[in-house]
Amino acid sequence: MARRKKSTAPQEAAEETNEPNEDLILDEEESIEEPVPEDEIICKLTQERRKVTPEETIIQDLIDQLHREYRVDLANMARDLSFRISDYDETAGKKKSLTRRAALIVYKTGTSGETRTDEDIIRVVMVAKKGTQPEKANV
Repeated sequence: MARRKKSTAPQEAAEETNEPNEDLILDEEESIEEPVPEDEIICKLTQERRKVTPEETIIQDLIDQLHREYRVDLANMARDLSFRISDYDETAGKKKSLTRRAALIVYKTGTSGETRTDEDIIRVVMVAKKGTQPEKANV
């Protein structure tokens, strides 16, 4: 029986051992990754594409800072949550209800997405566009 000569080439070595050649295997992200246009950014929290705006840049920087510097787990953050604010307007004599959108919500550590309540929220981030005027408070 003839002996097969071992080769130092990675391809042939992989065939002899029946193991995949690591040089030829692409990482899943590399194989499906497509270039991101200059006017878009990938959200660090949701992995969704978003348009580059000054507000989005602030949100991404805040997500990064909360995660890296303050060790807030990404699973304890959520994006773009709408909520209602109810208040009694004494001058009009009726209840006033407004809908607002929080750019970023931070929840208590250990709460999961399905069981979270309003009491689990520890931080709410609202990012206003440049030039936004504050609402007048009825004091």
